[in-house]
Amino acid sequence: MDTPVTPESPPAGAPPSPGAPPPAAAQRLPFGGLLLILLGVLFLAGNLGAIEVHHAIERWWPLVLILLGLTKLVNAGARGLASGILLVTLGSLLLAFSLGYLPWRMVDQLWPLALVAVGISMLFRGRRR
Repeated sequence: MDTPVTPESPPAGAPPSPGAPPPAAAQRLPFGGLLLILLGVLFLAGNLGAIEVHHAIERWWPLVLILLGLTKLVNAGARGLASGILLVTLGSLLLAFSLGYLPWRMVDQLWPLALVAVGISMLFRGRRR
């Protein structure tokens, strides 16, 4: 039997309508757009005297790494898993240092985590091939 064609569903095998975004694009997170919105809000708050922009950037810049990592996790799926987790983890650690939750002297103790992260990333790359 033939499948009925409704206005909501194109016939099987038909190309998508010209205005419809491809399915993968509908799930992509626009990093550039989010970063511009974040910077715009930051500078607007600075112009209105709500915050000191220099101080805010100095403390909160690791959020860019976290946002980039989340974007990789959402957009790249399994391909971006290792790099997305690495960026979110690195950004979170740097944010914790920047906000004073972790003392900077702990960097001397935590630097081997970079080796562990690179090793894990290499393992994930090896499994994809």
